Amino acid sequence: MKKNTFIILAVVFVISLSGCKYNGEATITVYNQGTIDAHVEVDRAVTVVAAGTNEVFELSWPGKGDQFINILTYPFRHPELGETQVLTVKNGDNISLTVAYTLDDIQ
Repeated sequence: MKKNTFIILAVVFVISLSGCKYNGEATITVYNQGTIDAHVEVDRAVTVVAAGTNEVFELSWPGKGDQFINILTYPFRHPELGETQVLTVKNGDNISLTVAYTLDDIQ
């Protein structure tokens, strides 16, 4: 009886591990401290961050591994001035980025 109980518990334990899904999660906050709007792309999310405001990007991915996240920023309507970064993001990261575009950047 004890042997059967142990086998049943072992099987239940193994099944519970194999069906368990784990997602990594991180937050990236982009602050626009400039005087003009900024176009921001984080991974596949695209938005315009108004001057003096911020935007929060919540990221999640399957598994426990690190993720490489592409970030593209440029003054709104001026993609030729784009700046690209690749960040390595770990589960639980809370990353802050600052952009600061001004009229001088686009003239």
